[in-house]
Amino acid sequence: MYGDGSSKPVRNIADQVYVAQALSYLGRNVSLPEKVASSINKFFVDELFSSDISWPRALSMKDPLCAHVMDPNATTEQLLPCRSDWGCFGSYGGIPGFSIESTAHLSGEFSAMIQQLQQLSTTSYVSAPSQGVSVGTPTYFAIHHNGGRNVKDVPKPPFAPGFPEYFDEPGWPLWWPESERYVQNAEASIADVIIRTLFGWRPDWTVGSAPPKSKEAAAIIDSSLYLPKVPRSGFNGQLELIRTPFGYINITANQNGLSWNWSD
Repeated sequence: MYGDGSSKPVRNIADQVYVAQALSYLGRNVSLPEKVASSINKFFVDELFSSDISWPRALSMKDPLCAHVMDPNATTEQLLPCRSDWGCFGSYGGIPGFSIESTAHLSGEFSAMIQQLQQLSTTSYVSAPSQGVSVGTPTYFAIHHNGGRNVKDVPKPPFAPGFPEYFDEPGWPLWWPESERYVQNAEASIADVIIRTLFGWRPDWTVGSAPPKSKEAAAIIDSSLYLPKVPRSGFNGQLELIRTPFGYINITANQNGLSWNWSD
């Protein structure tokens, strides 16, 4: 949206995340019409996290901004979206967990989320938890920023890249050798998603008082679980020793949904 009132679509992952997170957390699970929700999830799978990659893109390759990113003679302007954190070659470390979680928020079920977590998990074996994880290499970078190696001698994705960053603002250099952190902590969002959505542990900011391990305490814990009756099909796990004001608990997530018990 521009100041003159005009607008231009951008096929970016941020919209999927912001909409779904707002509906679930700020709107307390307010839902979109099914057709709208399913179209958002379809966009995510078709254009941002297709089955042939193990880390999402922040910007779709179908966005006009990315039309020439694989051009060996790309211009400076065409190289701008080649970042691996908010461009079309990868995404910021904190985004994948939230985008996968968003599929559950929008659909109200967990099969896609669980499959996507499995798809994402392969990245942990081959890439550093960097500011941006890349799912490809721009041809221009392979030619001009590859240490003189063959243009095809590039890392197999996913990987933590050392891509240069190009600028088109007056007063800035044409490019910097690198501008992204090789290691950072935003990937911890994936753990957040596993705890609060897969295992469904979502206590409110304010929790009522009750005697430890009492019937009243159990009712508060029951109300703190996210979609407890919805199956976590394809997953079977237990999250143990969760600290609550009423005692430690264990949560089990499986094809029957969620169940919990007091820890001994």
